[in-house]
Amino acid sequence: MTVTQIYQLINDTANEVYGAQAVSVLDLQGLISLRDTVLGTGTDNFMNVLVDRIGKTALRTLDYTSEYPNFIRDEFEFGCIYQKISIQPFSASEQAAWDVGSGAFTPDIFRIDKPTIFQDVFKDSSTWTVLVTIPDQMLKTAFTSAEAMSAFITAVFDSMSTSLRMQMDNVTRLAICAMIGEKVNASNGVVDLLSLYNTTAATPITAAADAMVSKDFLLFAGKIMRDYIKYMERPSVLYNIPGRVRATARDNMHVLMLTDFTSAYDTYCRSMLFSPEELPLYTEVTYWQGPGASAPNFGDCSTVHVNIPSDGTEVNQPGVVAMFCDREAIVTGYYDRFSAADRNNRDRYTNYTEGCTLQSIVDTSEGCCVFVVVDQTP
Repeated sequence: MTVTQIYQLINDTANEVYGAQAVSVLDLQGLISLRDTVLGTGTDNFMNVLVDRIGKTALRTLDYTSEYPNFIRDEFEFGCIYQKISIQPFSASEQAAWDVGSGAFTPDIFRIDKPTIFQDVFKDSSTWTVLVTIPDQMLKTAFTSAEAMSAFITAVFDSMSTSLRMQMDNVTRLAICAMIGEKVNASNGVVDLLSLYNTTAATPITAAADAMVSKDFLLFAGKIMRDYIKYMERPSVLYNIPGRVRATARDNMHVLMLTDFTSAYDTYCRSMLFSPEELPLYTEVTYWQGPGASAPNFGDCSTVHVNIPSDGTEVNQPGVVAMFCDREAIVTGYYDRFSAADRNNRDRYTNYTEGCTLQSIVDTSEGCCVFVVVDQTP
């Protein structure tokens, strides 16, 4: 173990804190321990023979909370083939009882009117596994007790389960991006909040970045979003691509809000736009596709750039701040989730596996609206 004398650094720091000397450049080498992947030296400082022991081990796994828990359904709710049957509203017919006795009356008691029914079947699935190898003997030398080694292996298994859940969430994220891409490509249910604001604003806003710090715009956008929750509750053909009659109650509506937008609304309007209490399926998302390679920013977090699954068309849509959709519009269903252990007695190790089969569904015949804030032409 390397030990450095830092008494002069301690004294200089104290004098700066007391105001006895001016602030100067302090050399922090030797004071702060930074990360190493291996020990630079491994013997004591007196005999230079005895091996230093690790005094404290911290097991670090991800503190992960699923971002899309309401989208994922298990095998008992889902099944391996997802069939959806939609029965459309009936049209009104003539009530002929009032024509009985007239010359134009012709009885038609055996008339047949079939219901209008749509069947959609979703059958494509994907699968993968997470695997780790645990040897019998080779890890023992790294731990001072059986309990410490057991805690390490438990942490490995926890990390496996977390990894699988993260991967399921990532598939759900891709399905959400696919739905946004399909809606944008079809120009169906896409609400340009900034354009709507500029039609009535005394001072139009041309830049999305400026809109995100404008209290007037944010209040206006919140009003429009609340309106659409009520619009989508009523039967309509407007909010799905095939134009079927759909209605989505707020208790059955996914409301996804981008963090950049909700935090701007909370900050400048001094109130929450929505709460999980009033919308049971409310979810705040930090980004749609990714935060970008540098520090997260509105441009990267709000952009969806995909080739849509329907026909492969490339869609690049910036400024997506929210999406409202029916619970049946996007579903990530899993079945055959399993854990397995394969023992190799000859080489004395065990392979542990976790995996599942997943079906990710995007149904554009269900109600969905996408809200965007994009730059306007001056």
